[in-house]
Amino acid sequence: MDIRKKEIRDLEAKKRRDLDSINKLLENLGESLLSRMHEDVPEYLQSINAIQDAEGRIGRAEEDILRLKHIREELRRREKELAEALRQLALIHTRLGEAALRTPDYEDFAAPYQERLSALLLRTQNLEERLETLEAQGGGNVFAWIGRNTQSMVIRSFLGKNRYSLQRLYAEAGEKFVQSPPEGPGASGEAGELLRDFDANLETREEIQRALGGLREDRRQINDAYSADGGPGRKIQALRRHISLVEERLRLLYLARGKQAEEAGGGGQPVTDNDQAILEKARELRQAVAGAERQIERLTAALAIDEERGKIDKMEQSIRDNRDRIAAAEAVIEDLTQKIADAKDHIQELSHLL
Repeated sequence: MDIRKKEIRDLEAKKRRDLDSINKLLENLGESLLSRMHEDVPEYLQSINAIQDAEGRIGRAEEDILRLKHIREELRRREKELAEALRQLALIHTRLGEAALRTPDYEDFAAPYQERLSALLLRTQNLEERLETLEAQGGGNVFAWIGRNTQSMVIRSFLGKNRYSLQRLYAEAGEKFVQSPPEGPGASGEAGELLRDFDANLETREEIQRALGGLREDRRQINDAYSADGGPGRKIQALRRHISLVEERLRLLYLARGKQAEEAGGGGQPVTDNDQAILEKARELRQAVAGAERQIERLTAALAIDEERGKIDKMEQSIRDNRDRIAAAEAVIEDLTQKIADAKDHIQELSHLL
């Protein structure tokens, strides 16, 4: 490959870099000039205000994202607290029902539950005794051991179900007890203490539920504020796209104002020493660009001349080739002409014999 083509590519790349640098310098100059005279350029002031407004809205949306994150974390924490409070209330129901059903002072309250309670307690006692008897047995062959194991599993299953039913009965009685606590001296005993624990846990549950309600309302309000935008995250993306468009308009405005100052040589503009330094640097770069363009033109012309010379050489060679072919064809024609003349003479000689 001709090295001049590489030189042209390198010069073109340098030219583009220099032009980009010139544009950047003029953008900076235009921005500096406009920032000092923005009251005369409404478009500049409107764009700056639009960017500041969008950035402020982005800041608020980012704050809302953090608030939503905090709300989600707080909701998870409060929901765990609520689950624990409900578990404690259920446990107090069960303990309170058990205490009430075995406290003589609450016989009237316990009366509706006594039949079921007695049956469950009796079944539980019988199952426990059967299990103890079965586990106390030993000896025998492997089949006896397997039989005892199977019976033990069955009894344990019935015993578990029976204990669960007993706990449900206590819980049912406890729920009834807290709805309408009966009066009696037992109120100062275990049942009374459990009732006070229940009230304290109930207040805790209600406080947690109020906090959850407030958190959910805060979350709803934030989400509603961004419902048309698809959420604060998408709102931020849209605002950033808007800022990019405004910044591009500003960049073009800066560049146009910088070019005006360059064309006027700083005249008519409130330029500073720094502005003049920018204009001088831009002038030097334009000279470099012009020099690169002249060099590119010379190299391109030299390449074009060599290309034309190459074409000429090819055409001259084609002429020579065609002349050689013509000469060869003329020799063939001359030979054929002679042969035709010889054939005619032979015809005449043969004609005398007729």
